[in-house]
Amino acid sequence: MNIKKILIVDDMPVARRILKSCIPRAEDYEFHEAEDGVKGLEAYRNISPDVTFMDINMPNMDGMDCLEQIIKVNPRAVVVMCSS
Repeated sequence: MNIKKILIVDDMPVARRILKSCIPRAEDYEFHEAEDGVKGLEAYRNISPDVTFMDINMPNMDGMDCLEQIIKVNPRAVVVMCSS
């Protein structure tokens, strides 16, 4: 899989920053961020990321509900669910 676009959905800015710092900089990745499930779903629809990292507990729409909606948009979506 050739990953170029990465979406990080988490309500905590520090968690998004930490996750981003864990991804090797050897590649030229295009990072996108969203702070809740509603904005994450909107971002997913707009950018069609190659991989999405999603927090489970978030305001407005939690990660599990957002995942259900993403699968309706793209049943082959690659989504890594995370929680701290």
